[in-house]
Amino acid sequence: MKKTLLGLSMVLALTGCARDANQSLEVWNNFEKSSVSTQLGNNQALVVFYRQDDVAGQAVNIYVDGNYQVSLLPNTFSPVAVCADKHLFSTSFSAANSFGNRTQGVNYTLSVGEVNYVKVSQVNGKLTFERVESAVGSAAVSKLPKENQTLSRVPAPTNCGTAVMAVENLEAGMTAPIVAVGYGKAEPIVTTCDAYQGTQRNQCNQLNRRVEIAVYGN
Repeated sequence: MKKTLLGLSMVLALTGCARDANQSLEVWNNFEKSSVSTQLGNNQALVVFYRQDDVAGQAVNIYVDGNYQVSLLPNTFSPVAVCADKHLFSTSFSAANSFGNRTQGVNYTLSVGEVNYVKVSQVNGKLTFERVESAVGSAAVSKLPKENQTLSRVPAPTNCGTAVMAVENLEAGMTAPIVAVGYGKAEPIVTTCDAYQGTQRNQCNQLNRRVEIAVYGN
Protein backbone atom coordinates (compact mmCIF):
# COMPACT_ATOMS: atom_id res chain seq x y z
CA MET A 1 0.00 0.00 0.00
CA LYS A 2 2.83 2.35 0.92
CA LYS A 3 4.60 1.66 -2.40
CA THR A 4 1.40 2.35 -4.34
CA LEU A 5 0.91 5.75 -2.67
CA LEU A 6 4.55 6.66 -3.26
CA GLY A 7 4.30 5.79 -6.95
CA LEU A 8 1.11 7.82 -7.33
CA SER A 9 2.71 10.84 -5.65
CA MET A 10 5.68 10.73 -8.04
CA VAL A 11 3.38 10.56 -11.08
CA LEU A 12 1.40 13.59 -9.86
CA ALA A 13 4.57 15.54 -9.17
CA LEU A 14 5.99 14.85 -12.61
CA THR A 15 2.68 15.74 -14.24
CA GLY A 16 2.54 19.08 -12.43
CA CYS A 17 6.07 19.99 -13.56
CA ALA A 18 5.62 18.98 -17.19
CA ARG A 19 5.68 21.79 -19.79
CA ASP A 20 6.16 22.24 -23.49
CA ALA A 21 9.83 21.88 -24.38
CA ASN A 22 9.55 24.95 -26.65
CA GLN A 23 7.91 27.15 -24.01
CA SER A 24 10.04 29.95 -22.56
CA LEU A 25 10.82 29.81 -18.85
CA GLU A 26 9.97 33.51 -18.59
CA VAL A 27 7.15 35.35 -20.30
CA TRP A 28 7.58 39.10 -20.90
CA ASN A 29 4.86 41.47 -21.99
CA ASN A 30 7.09 43.86 -23.93
CA PHE A 31 4.75 44.29 -26.87
CA GLU A 32 1.05 44.77 -27.25
CA LYS A 33 -1.16 44.41 -30.27
CA SER A 34 -2.55 47.87 -30.81
CA SER A 35 -3.98 50.03 -33.54
CA VAL A 36 -2.89 53.63 -34.03
CA SER A 37 -5.28 56.07 -32.37
CA THR A 38 -5.72 59.19 -34.51
CA GLN A 39 -7.64 61.18 -31.90
CA LEU A 40 -5.68 64.38 -31.34
CA GLY A 41 -6.14 67.55 -29.34
CA ASN A 42 -6.12 71.10 -30.65
CA ASN A 43 -3.07 72.01 -32.73
CA GLN A 44 -1.57 68.54 -32.34
CA ALA A 45 -0.03 66.08 -34.80
CA LEU A 46 0.84 62.39 -34.51
CA VAL A 47 4.13 60.72 -35.42
CA VAL A 48 4.32 56.94 -35.79
CA PHE A 49 7.88 55.60 -35.80
CA TYR A 50 8.31 52.04 -37.00
CA ARG A 51 11.09 49.58 -37.71
CA GLN A 52 10.93 46.50 -39.90
CA ASP A 53 13.33 43.56 -40.12
CA ASP A 54 15.50 45.21 -42.79
CA VAL A 55 17.49 47.11 -40.15
CA ALA A 56 20.19 44.93 -38.60
CA GLY A 57 21.55 45.45 -35.11
CA GLN A 58 20.37 46.02 -31.58
CA ALA A 59 17.54 48.25 -30.37
CA VAL A 60 17.22 51.63 -32.09
CA ASN A 61 16.73 54.62 -29.79
CA ILE A 62 14.41 57.36 -31.06
CA TYR A 63 14.57 60.96 -29.80
CA VAL A 64 12.09 63.80 -30.36
CA ASP A 65 13.61 67.25 -29.84
CA GLY A 66 16.34 65.59 -27.78
CA ASN A 67 13.86 63.73 -25.57
CA TYR A 68 13.89 59.93 -25.45
CA GLN A 69 10.82 58.33 -27.05
CA VAL A 70 11.44 54.60 -27.50
CA SER A 71 13.91 51.80 -28.21
CA LEU A 72 12.57 50.02 -31.27
CA LEU A 73 13.30 46.35 -31.82
CA PRO A 74 12.76 44.80 -35.29
CA ASN A 75 9.14 44.78 -36.46
CA THR A 76 7.70 47.17 -33.88
CA PHE A 77 6.19 50.65 -33.86
CA SER A 78 5.74 53.55 -31.45
CA PRO A 79 3.34 56.52 -31.78
CA VAL A 80 3.75 59.91 -30.09
CA ALA A 81 1.54 63.00 -30.15
CA VAL A 82 3.30 66.37 -30.41
CA CYS A 83 2.38 69.98 -31.03
CA ALA A 84 1.95 70.73 -34.74
CA ASP A 85 5.24 72.50 -35.35
CA LYS A 86 8.81 71.91 -36.48
CA HIS A 87 10.50 69.05 -34.63
CA LEU A 88 13.92 67.39 -34.58
CA PHE A 89 13.99 63.60 -34.86
CA SER A 90 17.25 61.79 -34.13
CA THR A 91 18.28 58.17 -33.65
CA SER A 92 21.14 55.85 -32.74
CA PHE A 93 21.68 52.24 -31.80
CA SER A 94 21.31 51.49 -28.12
CA ALA A 95 24.68 51.16 -26.38
CA ALA A 96 25.50 50.82 -22.69
CA ASN A 97 28.81 52.67 -22.92
CA SER A 98 27.74 55.80 -24.84
CA PHE A 99 25.05 58.45 -24.86
CA GLY A 100 22.40 58.37 -27.54
CA ASN A 101 22.34 60.76 -30.48
CA ARG A 102 20.00 63.55 -29.36
CA THR A 103 21.19 66.41 -31.57
CA GLN A 104 21.99 65.18 -35.10
CA GLY A 105 18.95 64.23 -37.15
CA VAL A 106 16.23 65.54 -39.42
CA ASN A 107 13.73 68.35 -39.00
CA TYR A 108 10.11 67.76 -39.99
CA THR A 109 7.34 70.36 -39.94
CA LEU A 110 4.08 68.68 -38.89
CA SER A 111 0.65 70.00 -39.80
CA VAL A 112 -2.35 70.18 -37.47
CA GLY A 113 -4.29 66.92 -37.28
CA GLU A 114 -1.83 65.05 -39.52
CA VAL A 115 -0.72 61.46 -38.90
CA ASN A 116 2.91 61.07 -39.99
CA TYR A 117 4.55 57.69 -40.56
CA VAL A 118 8.33 57.67 -40.18
CA LYS A 119 10.25 54.50 -40.99
CA VAL A 120 13.66 53.74 -39.50
CA SER A 121 16.00 52.76 -42.34
CA GLN A 122 19.66 51.90 -42.65
CA VAL A 123 21.93 53.21 -45.41
CA ASN A 124 25.56 52.09 -45.53
CA GLY A 125 25.34 51.03 -41.91
CA LYS A 126 23.96 54.38 -40.74
CA LEU A 127 20.48 54.88 -39.35
CA THR A 128 18.18 57.27 -41.18
CA PHE A 129 14.53 58.31 -41.13
CA GLU A 130 12.22 57.88 -44.10
CA ARG A 131 8.93 59.77 -44.14
CA VAL A 132 6.48 57.55 -46.01
CA GLU A 133 3.03 58.04 -47.49
CA SER A 134 0.17 57.59 -45.07
CA ALA A 135 -1.28 54.58 -46.91
CA VAL A 136 2.11 52.83 -47.04
CA GLY A 137 2.92 53.50 -43.40
CA SER A 138 -0.53 52.56 -42.17
CA ALA A 139 -0.41 49.23 -44.02
CA ALA A 140 3.04 48.42 -42.62
CA VAL A 141 2.21 49.37 -39.04
CA SER A 142 -1.05 47.38 -39.07
CA LYS A 143 1.05 44.20 -39.15
CA LEU A 144 3.34 45.18 -36.27
CA PRO A 145 2.98 45.16 -32.48
CA LYS A 146 3.40 48.32 -30.46
CA GLU A 147 6.65 48.62 -28.51
CA ASN A 148 5.63 48.62 -24.86
CA GLN A 149 8.77 48.01 -22.80
CA THR A 150 10.08 51.58 -22.46
CA LEU A 151 8.79 54.86 -21.02
CA SER A 152 8.70 57.92 -23.26
CA ARG A 153 10.30 61.12 -21.95
CA VAL A 154 8.71 63.32 -24.64
CA PRO A 155 6.67 66.07 -22.92
CA ALA A 156 2.90 65.84 -23.24
CA PRO A 157 1.61 68.12 -26.03
CA THR A 158 -0.28 70.58 -23.84
CA ASN A 159 -0.80 74.29 -24.58
CA CYS A 160 -0.10 73.82 -28.28
CA GLY A 161 -1.68 77.15 -29.24
CA THR A 162 0.99 79.39 -30.75
CA ALA A 163 0.13 82.40 -28.62
CA VAL A 164 0.13 80.39 -25.38
CA MET A 165 3.47 78.73 -26.12
CA ALA A 166 5.10 82.03 -27.09
CA VAL A 167 3.90 83.77 -23.96
CA GLU A 168 5.00 80.92 -21.68
CA ASN A 169 8.45 80.85 -23.24
CA LEU A 170 8.88 84.60 -22.83
CA GLU A 171 7.44 84.75 -19.33
CA ALA A 172 9.97 82.17 -18.21
CA GLY A 173 12.64 84.88 -18.42
CA MET A 174 10.69 88.16 -18.22
CA THR A 175 8.78 90.00 -15.53
CA ALA A 176 7.26 92.74 -17.72
CA PRO A 177 3.62 92.43 -18.85
CA ILE A 178 3.22 90.60 -22.16
CA VAL A 179 0.36 90.84 -24.64
CA ALA A 180 0.02 88.31 -27.47
CA VAL A 181 -2.44 88.79 -30.31
CA GLY A 182 -3.09 86.20 -33.02
CA TYR A 183 -3.81 87.49 -36.52
CA GLY A 184 -4.28 84.17 -38.30
CA LYS A 185 -8.04 84.55 -38.78
CA ALA A 186 -8.44 88.33 -38.61
CA GLU A 187 -5.69 89.24 -41.08
CA PRO A 188 -4.63 86.14 -43.06
CA ILE A 189 -1.66 86.36 -45.38
CA VAL A 190 -3.10 83.71 -47.71
CA THR A 191 -6.83 84.14 -48.35
CA THR A 192 -7.49 81.17 -50.64
CA CYS A 193 -6.98 78.30 -48.13
CA ASP A 194 -10.72 77.61 -47.83
CA ALA A 195 -10.62 76.20 -51.35
CA TYR A 196 -8.54 73.25 -50.11
CA GLN A 197 -9.42 70.28 -47.90
CA GLY A 198 -7.65 68.32 -45.15
CA THR A 199 -3.87 68.30 -45.24
CA GLN A 200 -3.66 70.73 -48.17
CA ARG A 201 -5.66 73.31 -46.21
CA ASN A 202 -3.44 72.85 -43.15
CA GLN A 203 -0.32 73.35 -45.24
CA CYS A 204 -1.81 76.42 -46.90
CA ASN A 205 -2.61 77.96 -43.52
CA GLN A 206 0.93 77.59 -42.19
CA LEU A 207 1.76 81.17 -43.21
CA ASN A 208 -1.38 82.43 -41.50
CA ARG A 209 -0.48 80.97 -38.11
CA ARG A 210 1.37 83.90 -36.61
CA VAL A 211 1.27 85.89 -33.40
CA GLU A 212 2.32 89.47 -32.66
CA ILE A 213 3.83 89.77 -29.19
CA ALA A 214 4.28 93.10 -27.41
CA VAL A 215 6.25 93.53 -24.19
CA TYR A 216 5.47 96.59 -22.09
CA GLY A 217 7.98 97.90 -19.57
CA ASN A 218 9.41 101.05 -18.11
